[in-house]
Amino acid sequence: MTLVNDTGFDPVFSGSIAESWRQQPCTPSYCCDWEAATMLRAFPLAKKGEGRARLPSLYASFGKLGETPTHEYIIDNNRSINWPV
Repeated sequence: MTLVNDTGFDPVFSGSIAESWRQQPCTPSYCCDWEAATMLRAFPLAKKGEGRARLPSLYASFGKLGETPTHEYIIDNNRSINWPV
């Protein structure tokens, strides 16, 4: 964690390997560029199996990105799909 902190990022402990599913595609923490406090809120919001159910929405959104999507647009897109409604 020190190395991550030294490079200017906020390290966040996300749990054990057994809990790593909480960071899989379409879970609240996946590719959303949250700050540390929101990441800590996002991990427990993940529900096992729900991310997989959202994958078709994520894949469909890729086709709407256009030729040169901005980083901000991609993050907004991911957040709109991954964050629980």
